[in-house]
Amino acid sequence: MTCVSRLLVLLSTLQVNSIVNTNGQFNGNLPSLDLKYATEVLLQKQKYHCYYSWIATGKDQRLKALQNSTNELKSLLFSTPLFYRNKTYVISKFSHKDSDEAMAYCQAFGGYLAEVDDYREFKELQQFFMSSSVEEMALIAGSNAANGETWRFQRTGVALPFESWGRGEPNNEYGIEKCLCLWRIKDGNMNDITCDFRDDKARFMCELPDSN
Repeated sequence: MTCVSRLLVLLSTLQVNSIVNTNGQFNGNLPSLDLKYATEVLLQKQKYHCYYSWIATGKDQRLKALQNSTNELKSLLFSTPLFYRNKTYVISKFSHKDSDEAMAYCQAFGGYLAEVDDYREFKELQQFFMSSSVEEMALIAGSNAANGETWRFQRTGVALPFESWGRGEPNNEYGIEKCLCLWRIKDGNMNDITCDFRDDKARFMCELPDSN
């Protein structure tokens, strides 16, 4: 992905005009942080990197500056990360309108909704979630929307290799619960949920490539 296309994906995903008010602060239930200023700084730096002088001197320094700006923006949107197996896991500081929007935010930073591959990873993510400030739930990768039976990762279509459901789950309440989350009242175990579940206390968890 070119520097221009990556920036367009990032800014379109953030939807600055819809989530930031005229004072440069988050609207609604989002944290009162200066996201508009951060994105403007990132935009200007990215434009500069994409200019023809990019191929001239100081490329490494410019790349480092862009990475720093991206990390600053990431810290505005996500909580303190968990590092595990050369991956970075973060939980959003704000809610999402549906699973597609949550996935788009993760993709903007080169990642995807957190995918649980085995028992050890699940226990790490469960502890990470339960020790966070999230009051209710965190959306993770997994959906059975295709056939109503097999749970698969949205990104790859691969069947979930590990599941740890809360008591009585999945129950597909009202026949519309096709997405997956970790739920606090289920002790951080898995719970099926509607893909367009909306609540001020709902969050999502991203799995990102290690930036170190």
